[in-house]
Amino acid sequence: ISITLSALAWSAAGLWQSRVTGWASPRLLVASGAGLILAGALGVVLAIVSGSFIAAYVAWTVAGVGMGVAYQTSWFMGSSLAEQGREGMAVSRLLLAETLGASLGSGMAGGAVALGGAASLRTGLIAAFLIVAMGAATATMVGMQQSSRPPGRG
Repeated sequence: ISITLSALAWSAAGLWQSRVTGWASPRLLVASGAGLILAGALGVVLAIVSGSFIAAYVAWTVAGVGMGVAYQTSWFMGSSLAEQGREGMAVSRLLLAETLGASLGSGMAGGAVALGGAASLRTGLIAAFLIVAMGAATATMVGMQQSSRPPGRG
């Protein structure tokens, strides 16, 4: 249920994002989306601690909304800010960052579950979602820093 809800939320937020990109600051959208991912990851941690499946569903749905807003916007920004004739390089860098981030994040979270699982699965899952939260917090801070820069300065 949680995966379905977050996937539907991601899709709906992506549709909404495509309609507001023209008038909303892309940098603010990335920072806001990352903030929702952060809130969702921390919500899942609280749900694990409290044992509430409903809270976990809601929290991961919030994270799905954040992904729908931030993911598409980051690709839009990366390709639209590229110099003319260098769009392929920009997309290549985005793909490398995405693949590297997914690999490192999955490896670190999987390691946390494995190491924590020796003590308890709950401990491993909490550690894994805290790793997700750290990544989202970093993305939120970078997005907020970028949104404070004047246009044309990255």
